[in-house]
Amino acid sequence: STTLTNTLAALGEIKLNLKLMVMWTSLIWLLTPLFVRMFGFNGAALASALVAFTSVIPIVLVKKKIPFNFLSPVASNFLAALSMGVVTYTLAQNSQSLIELTGSIILGAIIYASINFLIQGRKIIQEIQKLTTIVLS
Repeated sequence: STTLTNTLAALGEIKLNLKLMVMWTSLIWLLTPLFVRMFGFNGAALASALVAFTSVIPIVLVKKKIPFNFLSPVASNFLAALSMGVVTYTLAQNSQSLIELTGSIILGAIIYASINFLIQGRKIIQEIQKLTTIVLS
């Protein structure tokens, strides 16, 4: 939501940004003590998770002003992260040493990068070319 609230600020929607910030702060202040009292330490996590779900609000607000595709970059990164997580978790469970654990983490990172490159390779290359053009000019 940070990028989207920054987008709203850039569009001059400072009052809307302030309302979002007040909403999130109020929700955290109200839900965290209540849930901690009800569920113990896990209540703080539950409160944070519920407040995180309200991050959909800035998506809706920005989409009203600027058309953009939210799911495309999120979906590819989610798929890459899920694959990395499954492989790393599976290998880490069977690791007998720090070297094996480190190897499983490195393999997970390679899988993440590879899947992202397979899905978004052309776009990544275009972005790198844009950056090098900016830096070199």
